[in-house]
Amino acid sequence: MLSDKRQLHKLAFALENLNNPLQWVARPDLIDKAGPAYPLGFLDRVGAHGKVVGWCPQRKVMAQPSIACFVTHCGWNSNLEGLSNGVPFICWPYFADRFLRQTYIVDIWKVGWG
Repeated sequence: MLSDKRQLHKLAFALENLNNPLQWVARPDLIDKAGPAYPLGFLDRVGAHGKVVGWCPQRKVMAQPSIACFVTHCGWNSNLEGLSNGVPFICWPYFADRFLRQTYIVDIWKVGWG
């Protein structure tokens, strides 16, 4: 979860500046709490190379060989899906035991960055 609108906008600008194909899956009920969701014009600017959706079949997406990395909140199901498909993690935990999971992903299993 993004803790505020500023974080969401920073992530949006970073993804936009990469200018690489992307899929951003963000639950609408979490994004809406951040205020106006995306920076003005973001969806139009990334529309040619990106897709922003509220849900996707994550297991199927992670199985695609073109997936280069996965930004995750370190939820257990996401960890299992990423690990079982060999997709590197970029960890962004936000509460509870997810910080411990980040430690495993980054420092012990060495399959991601935090």
